[in-house]
Amino acid sequence: MELLAKLFEKSKSPFLVTLIFLISGSISSSNNASTDYYKKFTLSSNNFKEILSYFHLPSVQYRLNLTVIPLSYSIRMRPVLDDGFPDLERFTATSEVTINVESITNESSNLIVMHQRNLTIYQDRVTITNLETGQNIRIASQSFQTDKDFYIIELEESFQLGDRLQIFIPYLVSMSQTENVGIYVGHYIDPSTNETRYLSTTKLEPYHARKVFPLFNEPSLKATFNITIGRLDGKYHSLSNMEITHIEPDQEHTGWVWDHYEETVLMSPYLVCMIVSDFGNQTVQIDNGNRTVSTWALRHDIEQNGGLFGAETGARILKYFENKFKMDYALRKLDAVGLPQFASGAMENFGLVTYRYAYLVWIPGENTEAERRKIAQVLAHEIAHQWYGNIVTCAWWSEIWLNEGFARYLQFWGMKEVIPEFATDEAIVNDVTQLAMVFDQGPLTHPVKNSAESPEESAAVFDRVSYEKAASLLKMMEGFLTRPIFEAGFIDVYLQRMKWKSAYQDDLFEAVQDAVELYNASSELLPAGTSVKEIMTEWTLTSGYPLVRVDSINQQTIAISQERFMLNSKMVHDNDDESSWWIPVKVVSEDRPSTWDDKLPDLWLPNNVSSLIFSRTDLDTSKWLMINPDATGYYRVLYDPKLTALIGEQLLTNHFAISSSSRSQLLDDYFSLAFAQYTSIETALGMTRYLGKESGSNVWTAVLTHLKPILSRFTQNSAALDAFKNYFLPRLEGALSIIGVRQLEVERGINVTLRPQLLDMACQLNMQACVIYANELVSEWERNPGNNPVPVDIRAPIYCTAVAEPSNENAWSFMLERFYEATTDTPKTQLLNALACSKNLTNLARFLELSINDLNQYTTQILTRVAMNSEARSLLYDFIRSNVLTARITPAHFADTISTLSGYWHMPENLEELQLFIASNGDLLEPVKSSLDSSLGNTQATINWWNLFGNRISDWLIIN
Repeated sequence: MELLAKLFEKSKSPFLVTLIFLISGSISSSNNASTDYYKKFTLSSNNFKEILSYFHLPSVQYRLNLTVIPLSYSIRMRPVLDDGFPDLERFTATSEVTINVESITNESSNLIVMHQRNLTIYQDRVTITNLETGQNIRIASQSFQTDKDFYIIELEESFQLGDRLQIFIPYLVSMSQTENVGIYVGHYIDPSTNETRYLSTTKLEPYHARKVFPLFNEPSLKATFNITIGRLDGKYHSLSNMEITHIEPDQEHTGWVWDHYEETVLMSPYLVCMIVSDFGNQTVQIDNGNRTVSTWALRHDIEQNGGLFGAETGARILKYFENKFKMDYALRKLDAVGLPQFASGAMENFGLVTYRYAYLVWIPGENTEAERRKIAQVLAHEIAHQWYGNIVTCAWWSEIWLNEGFARYLQFWGMKEVIPEFATDEAIVNDVTQLAMVFDQGPLTHPVKNSAESPEESAAVFDRVSYEKAASLLKMMEGFLTRPIFEAGFIDVYLQRMKWKSAYQDDLFEAVQDAVELYNASSELLPAGTSVKEIMTEWTLTSGYPLVRVDSINQQTIAISQERFMLNSKMVHDNDDESSWWIPVKVVSEDRPSTWDDKLPDLWLPNNVSSLIFSRTDLDTSKWLMINPDATGYYRVLYDPKLTALIGEQLLTNHFAISSSSRSQLLDDYFSLAFAQYTSIETALGMTRYLGKESGSNVWTAVLTHLKPILSRFTQNSAALDAFKNYFLPRLEGALSIIGVRQLEVERGINVTLRPQLLDMACQLNMQACVIYANELVSEWERNPGNNPVPVDIRAPIYCTAVAEPSNENAWSFMLERFYEATTDTPKTQLLNALACSKNLTNLARFLELSINDLNQYTTQILTRVAMNSEARSLLYDFIRSNVLTARITPAHFADTISTLSGYWHMPENLEELQLFIASNGDLLEPVKSSLDSSLGNTQATINWWNLFGNRISDWLIIN
């Protein structure tokens, strides 16, 4: 703040004054917290770029040049889902919005700039009223700057600072039938009548609100919203963020009514939600009936208790977070709606959270344990948003990690409360750290604090960086600060200080720093002369992550160094890339193993130091030691050969001495480092020797992530496949012997989700216990087709194994019959995938013919799945070549199938044959040339992979 004061004294430019306000949020208002945020600015300051750079802000070319800010909106909308009503066009919404605004210009102005996109605004009916005088202000002109989505109203009279105006805008919006954003039309098939039913819903984050109503569409411009929704009475109901206060007849259209909703709390406009549907609901009452948590879904699923798990689990998570955050949930109801069509996983609209259907509805006996876990995970994420994202909101989309990173981090707290049987603490390493690193090492990565400017750029940053990497950094902060102090920082200080406001990342860092100082812990927890902000800014402004090397110097001394991890270690570092980080380093060893609670670093690797020496009297490099236990820090680790061997020996002797999260990250690191050529692939494979004793789900999840692509490529080479089977099958059998091959009827939790992962590979490798189990279950099903005895959690590997087994000649025909009988997508998909597993070429040829005849709506799925069957690839390639030439399949189907096959072909003659066919049929294949070029590149990459890794992996497996 001292810097801001100095800048203020140095320059009185309007832009700089505004920028100071933007950052400090120091202007007060008794009516609306969003007035803390904006003041009029112009772009005349000579040091504009310098100021933006200093505060790490994106440019403001897509930001509103505000003369007024919104206080409240009243939205009146009538979505039309049916034909047959005079003056009402189907799939449109006749609407109007009334916006109360306050002038914040330091000088008089006659311009109002807001957002709209593709709305039909009835300009002759737009009015501007001075609320103090009640007089209308004449409008001089209305115009549109379409590249910025700006709607500009010029008045004949100017308004002054503090004036309050009311803007009334009638308009028409067309509901999208192609994009699931803005306001759009959803649909589903009613299974009882086979009738298509329609609904309207909204998805407004990040910028799509401007497609629904004219507004000031920036996340910091919080306001209250009065929603009124028109609907056809008796056929539909409506939902919005708040509760209905009253219903009145629509005087203009018989049979229609208006649902009036309570005024919302102060919130960002992207959190508005309006739904019209015929869904049913299941409701849980809490606090003696004073509040409700409900799940809304298709009525036939609600009748099967499909909404109960979501409602009950949501209620438990809500109460848990209220207690944890020391702040009551702001509303009296929390609705969750499962939507048949949805653009993302879920959307945290205040009080009315919308979900992808499969992420909310769970029907006992039909859905899996993995789906139950996923639903609890998404519920916890979205409910955490009701505080982190809705009450305290990112100031701009460049700060979206403050919303999404916290929700991703906190979802594991909620999951641990409601589904402890899934060992969620141990899953963080897979679901957060490892997912983040895969994206963060790739070409599309960007800093956590991003540079999004345009609407499309803002939408693109909802990715692994803003979610998983941000959560990883929060987990790292928890590690080096301790859970109590970090909680005090982001709950007691940050949440309380910033509630109903908008935040930059510095607001978080300063709040956490205040908590550290409150505990008088700065000297104990942070490197001398540093702060939380100094440490964490390096992490949020730098893309990628460090590789930390550990080398043994003598018995009590190790050298620790940092460098930027590169996807290919042979790549030359950019001379301008001076990436370095403040890295917390915790050392654990045979004599001082890790504990879950103690993650305090033993040393810090400074951001301006590439390496340092660490000694400790109880350090013994003749025994195993590791750094970064449980992957608390966001970095990979590579040990020298001596230390690597000692860790491998410890895994063989007693792997429990090293925590499961540490084992998981160790294996993920070594395979990732091997494929990036920092170490040998043989070294990574050596870490797997002990796996026959491993039953940790988080370990196997990491291992299988790396083994599946290897096995996939090896299916094209029988010698390599045999080597893979001989080495890894006994280890898979060992793990399955611990958790059990067969699923018990009452079994729940982590082993139920691990088993299908192990069976998927073990059954593919023809594990006899799996073959026997699959044949037993499917034979029993064949005897009684009306009662499927295969547990839902393992149907995919069991179905595939039964169909692939030559001794079970009837399985393929039986599965095809069950496919024709199935009425829902999930069993149809499982059965189609299983049919592609056959090793019988006659059945496979019939299946391919069906794909372009009776089952032509599944052509792409069938061809792609058959491509995954090593026994069928030659047959499939001949089939698609001959049929694309005779137009029985489209060039797109041909290209999609080739895309899959290119990941298996590893011989130069495969590449040459494909090149020749494409060249010989250039005109026919011209529409898919780009896809085919990509497949040619992928085939060459597969050939290169075999030369670089595949043959070495095969050789190592043969001798081990």
